Amino acid sequence: MEGIVSESQYFSVEFFRREGSFTQEYEEINAQLDALLGCMDVLEAKTDQIFNAAKQLVVECQQVRATTSDSVAPNDTNQPLR
Repeated sequence: MEGIVSESQYFSVEFFRREGSFTQEYEEINAQLDALLGCMDVLEAKTDQIFNAAKQLVVECQQVRATTSDSVAPNDTNQPLR
């Protein structure tokens, strides 16, 4: 009878084997999610940099337009004075 495993013992061993497998899968998925979160943080930072650069470019363009519109010819030809 020593070699015979009861049904409850079998399921108990099988449960712990599967639980270990699930734990490993959970840890792998958790590591992947952490890596993804890190990538998203980098992407967010890069997006902020691009947005700020675009905002600065708009401000500079508006300043150039204001400067050139202040220096147009008095006859309203919209030709900048040289």
